[in-house]
Amino acid sequence: MPNQRALAVVLSLAAAAPAQTVDLHVVRVAPRGDVVVVYSKDFDTCAHLLTPSLQILHSSNVFCTRASNVAGVFPGTTFNANLVVGNPVHLCHGNNYNLCSPLVTVTAGATLSADRWSLSLQRGGTQAFTLDAGSASAGRGYLLLGSASGTAGFTFRGLNVPLTPDGYFAFTLTSPNTFPLTASLGNLDAAGQAAASLTLPAGLSPALIGVVLHHAFVELAPAGPVRVSNAWPLTLGA
Repeated sequence: MPNQRALAVVLSLAAAAPAQTVDLHVVRVAPRGDVVVVYSKDFDTCAHLLTPSLQILHSSNVFCTRASNVAGVFPGTTFNANLVVGNPVHLCHGNNYNLCSPLVTVTAGATLSADRWSLSLQRGGTQAFTLDAGSASAGRGYLLLGSASGTAGFTFRGLNVPLTPDGYFAFTLTSPNTFPLTASLGNLDAAGQAAASLTLPAGLSPALIGVVLHHAFVELAPAGPVRVSNAWPLTLGA
């Protein structure tokens, strides 16, 4: 009887344990060969980026942070020749390849990255963006847009904009270069790059904890938008 009770306790604890999850949001190759990856996972074990046939795409552990909307920029040399633009990949638990994200297609093109993917509401701070459209886009205009509602996105003139329209999106569209954004509208330099930033003051309401802002930029030509970057996240924490 004691053994039966112990077994019952173990089984109940196992049943109550939440299932581990992993998701892959973005894999994008920048014009200069760096790779932007955005992912989420709720376990401590490092994850592996794999092909559908479970070929690992890197030799060192780089996807180890346990959090939602983790974003990183990795040198192209981090990955092997099996990382190919247009091919599907997924992120899997490093010790259990049965636990994987859905497949995501590797994309390439105009790329948005930043120096961080989270900020403290209590301390405030600045997220510094790097916009990179490549040297062929030198001198073209850009507009940095944002959303507080996710990346479901929409299509505009045949372009996929990975931002869900909401009040913050409308603000970034109609009030560029306005606090909390700096240099959100401008022109790319001779290398096809630009810098912009988002600054949050200290002491914002704790009601905003857990909100995730996403930003992406639109490359502008005289005839209108021509390319859109990936979305880069910013999670608001305590």
